[in-house]
Amino acid sequence: MSEEVLLEGTEQSNTTQSAPVNPLIDFVNQSPASVGIHDKATWMSLFDQYHIVEDPVGSSAHVGGLYTSKDGARGDGALSRFWDTFIAPNKIAFDVQQDIVKGRHVVRDLNINIQMSDKVNVTVPMHLLYEMRNTDNGPRIARLAAHWEFMPMIMQLMGKGLACLPVVMNLTVRMFAYQGLGGTLGFSSAAFNVGKKGQKTVEKLVEGLNDRSLSEVVRSFAHDEVAVEGLSNETLYPSILLENMPFTTLIVHKTIISGDTVTFSVSTDTGEKGVMLAELNGKTKKINALRFYLAE
Repeated sequence: MSEEVLLEGTEQSNTTQSAPVNPLIDFVNQSPASVGIHDKATWMSLFDQYHIVEDPVGSSAHVGGLYTSKDGARGDGALSRFWDTFIAPNKIAFDVQQDIVKGRHVVRDLNINIQMSDKVNVTVPMHLLYEMRNTDNGPRIARLAAHWEFMPMIMQLMGKGLACLPVVMNLTVRMFAYQGLGGTLGFSSAAFNVGKKGQKTVEKLVEGLNDRSLSEVVRSFAHDEVAVEGLSNETLYPSILLENMPFTTLIVHKTIISGDTVTFSVSTDTGEKGVMLAELNGKTKKINALRFYLAE
């Protein structure tokens, strides 16, 4: 199986579909397909027994396989309630610009179009990370991390005027019914993230890489033992990053701030495109981990 595959236009709405050429992309494509036809059973079967859903990153995670007092048992009750809260009442279409497979990770650069009522439709820019696990039944999703910005989505929704009121009321009722007070507050916590200061840290890193400024690069990280992955077959570290870069120029196209992460859609002067994912310390706003998902 190829370690790195790029597909343009996979799962695009209202366009001709590109045939998947990688088994993991083929598997992951079942998720938006199930969402599109509201097939809850198939969608839930894509996840491993033990799984984590962060949607959006920065909100309280939905964890499967653990005991919950709400269910009185171990199982996938949290995942089921996530579906009933956020997916069941909406029509959702995935507009994918890029898919990349690296190892057991699938990264998807996309917009999600959510029709919440006849008069209310929102478009949410997103980076999706699927972390896969091999099981006796084939690949399953161990972690789904949806990187999207909470407040811009809320502002877009509120910008619909009076038409958004029944949507907001319906969502609020469902939130309390399926997530409870704790879950509702946990979802709202996505409004707090590393912010513009965190974004600036990652932008300064990009400037340092492009200017070949080692001091700027090193300054962006929490310390010199931070792992930088995805640029070579070996793990790199800040102090040796410049001498091991496979490109000269990194260009940023889309930025998403969610929780403790900043993600960029990027391209390089060597023709690669992909996503850069930086995890930051919430207090210092320095980078704790950096991963590149690039493909030609």
